[in-house]
Amino acid sequence: MGNKMKQLLYILALTFLIIIFSCFKTENQLSICNDNYNKIYQLSFQHCGLGIDSIVLTRDTINELYKNIFIYRNKKLLFEYTEKNLEVVGTPFNIFTEHEISVCKEYYYIFKVFGAPGPNKYLIIKSTKDSTFFFGITKTNTAEIFGDIDHDGKFEIGGFEWYCEAKDSTCHPRDLYNISVALR
Repeated sequence: MGNKMKQLLYILALTFLIIIFSCFKTENQLSICNDNYNKIYQLSFQHCGLGIDSIVLTRDTINELYKNIFIYRNKKLLFEYTEKNLEVVGTPFNIFTEHEISVCKEYYYIFKVFGAPGPNKYLIIKSTKDSTFFFGITKTNTAEIFGDIDHDGKFEIGGFEWYCEAKDSTCHPRDLYNISVALR
């Protein structure tokens, strides 16, 4: 083995060691080298000159779902929602669904909230040019449809509220289907 090969192996080994040891952080620091994802985010669409919102979910430990929602616009905290027992389901760059009812006037951020053993719930935050606020949370719902379904100017989510057991003759899926406005 020549000198150049030894130098190359030395550089590769040194690079590998630097990468490994740079991933060790204290317990309170978030490391990009681990898969804990204590903080994840997603950017919104451009909203008629308002800019792009950055929505961030946080959690305290890897053993729980996300319980804090932060919305930033122009690098300023616009909205914060925290609930002790909140369990938002999200993955990096996929933490909410966005829906606009009145073009350039109002839009909704829809977060999936863990609802086991039944379907999930949906937490909705409404945003306009002047304000961003907690709009409501639905009952458990499979959410096949989102939006102003009946054109009455209200945001609705529709789906099954519960699942029927395989051979339960008393359970009728049509009785479990519901279209509802988020509850405040």
